[in-house]
Amino acid sequence: MTPPRKISEVGFKPPVMTDLRRRLDLGLLYYTHHRPHQALGGATPAEIYFARIPAHLAAVPAPRGRPGQGRPNSAPSTPIAPLQEIQALSNELDNLTGKTADH
Repeated sequence: MTPPRKISEVGFKPPVMTDLRRRLDLGLLYYTHHRPHQALGGATPAEIYFARIPAHLAAVPAPRGRPGQGRPNSAPSTPIAPLQEIQALSNELDNLTGKTADH
């Protein structure tokens, strides 16, 4: 049986602080700006904080029918209630943190 090798012999170098910071920043960016949260009704924390309409509610549905016919006029398929709930939660959060609507 061969003796275990030292870390210095293998060539392992621990990540430097800048690499760790970059990875942490990327993770937080994804978490706050791209990952939808169930507790926020499918919105991201950034959409709530900046009082934006969540992307999944603002998305335009794909056109139906044959090419060149355009989209038929119909009622929006997205319910309005979740957006109102999200805005109410956002306003409540602003009141708790002392922020104004002007951010």
